[in-house]
Amino acid sequence: MPSYLREQGKLGLLATDVWCGLAGSFPRGWLPAKLAQRYNPKLKDARVVSQGVLSAAWNSLSKQSPGLRWVTEGGQFGAFAAKEFAKTSLGDRDVVLGYTAANLEPLMLARQRGAIGMHVQVDPGLEWYQTRQTEQQAYPEVEDKAEIPDGSFFDRVQAEWAEAAKVIVHSEHSKRALIRQGVAEAKCVVAPPAFDPLPGGRVRGRKPGQPLRALFVGNHCLAKGFHYYVQAAKMAPAGIEFHSAGRSMLKETYQAEAARHVRMHGHLPQAAILRLMNESDVLVFPTLSDGFGLVQLEAMSMGLPVISTPHCGDVVRDGVDGYKVPARDVAAIINALEVLRDMAGSLEALSLASLARSAEFGPETQYRKISGLA
Repeated sequence: MPSYLREQGKLGLLATDVWCGLAGSFPRGWLPAKLAQRYNPKLKDARVVSQGVLSAAWNSLSKQSPGLRWVTEGGQFGAFAAKEFAKTSLGDRDVVLGYTAANLEPLMLARQRGAIGMHVQVDPGLEWYQTRQTEQQAYPEVEDKAEIPDGSFFDRVQAEWAEAAKVIVHSEHSKRALIRQGVAEAKCVVAPPAFDPLPGGRVRGRKPGQPLRALFVGNHCLAKGFHYYVQAAKMAPAGIEFHSAGRSMLKETYQAEAARHVRMHGHLPQAAILRLMNESDVLVFPTLSDGFGLVQLEAMSMGLPVISTPHCGDVVRDGVDGYKVPARDVAAIINALEVLRDMAGSLEALSLASLARSAEFGPETQYRKISGLA
């Protein structure tokens, strides 16, 4: 989005945590991948300020609980960004846009200067943690119980909601959740995240006798519905393979049981994920709660139809480029996979539509949504 704003002549100042300007000077592959990603050549001449690598490295050593660390880091970054914005001619013709837990101070500055303060809430807020906790109580054998973050974290998030002129969410699912948490419906705006299709997409097709290859990508945890994917793998008929990639949050005993039915490739770098997608036929995304689920678009841009639930971004068009199934419905997941396995031409048609669908979420789409609020 910053690079698109730059192209439109609308980017005044970008404040970020780490910006590796050296990445534009070094040959590709010389810098660590994560560091090299903290640079965009389209922003070479833009006004960019950053806290720096040392600050990020120091924060990574924190022994605080995740919630307290997010409050600390968010407050530090918010104060840094507000200080930098205050040096500009910020006024009533400008918009300040920031993200969850790191935007309170810039929003306060925007109000003082008469600018429009917009806030992007990247997840459904407290409800995400409550959903995960409820599922942990129902399936204690799957993962260790995780505590809901300290109240100070949600105090900060709610203060951002109150301070913002508009709260931007990425899905109707998140919008409904925020409204239940007290955010005025008129303040909430749904704007999907900006996405550029990944290279290497192709139309899928199966040869006679070839198994359908299903893939799960994401954290292996209850909130993502991984245990329902495992149940589907246990119950599915012959002719369907189940694969997964992602960081595991599972108990060792459950992971060992899951591995009997799902080939678990572990936590992989992005390039390896793309290779795995290229070798697969369909992505299964059985999430119980997600702010959006960008992996849906990543898979579609590779040509994979997606089986998803309604508890994420509104990407999948049922029967057109994938299937929408109710959350926690293992039978519905299996039925959708059987259709792709058995119906000649179904996989190819949905794959072709998926490639086209992934191109509908470019930065211009998000820009139109956001610019219409200013």
